Amino acid sequence: YMGSDNPKEVPMKFLSVSVIFFALASVPTATYAAVYCERWQWLQLSNQKCENCPNFCQECNGINNQPNCLQCQSGYSIDISGDVGKCIKCATGCNTCTGPNPEHCLEVLPGYAPKV
Repeated sequence: YMGSDNPKEVPMKFLSVSVIFFALASVPTATYAAVYCERWQWLQLSNQKCENCPNFCQECNGINNQPNCLQCQSGYSIDISGDVGKCIKCATGCNTCTGPNPEHCLEVLPGYAPKV
């Protein structure tokens, strides 16, 4: 405010410029509608709609416009060998597993003997 007859004038101008700059800097370049899906659904990008997860999948999201399973129901395991996670059935008598074969069984159902 050097050289000014009114010392209050310069701080007000500085404040005005700062507010204008902040307002311009925070303007978004594009507006998108937020779509939130339930955990048992995934967002189909092509139509912006929530679709149910595939069979035996309890929780999923979308990858490359495809459902990607994150958690399977009991008796199923996630197979991540492809582009997206899919649920595959555990071996007979197996409640939780890491794959489809008996040696992949982590927890057996009551009445079944563990495979060794």
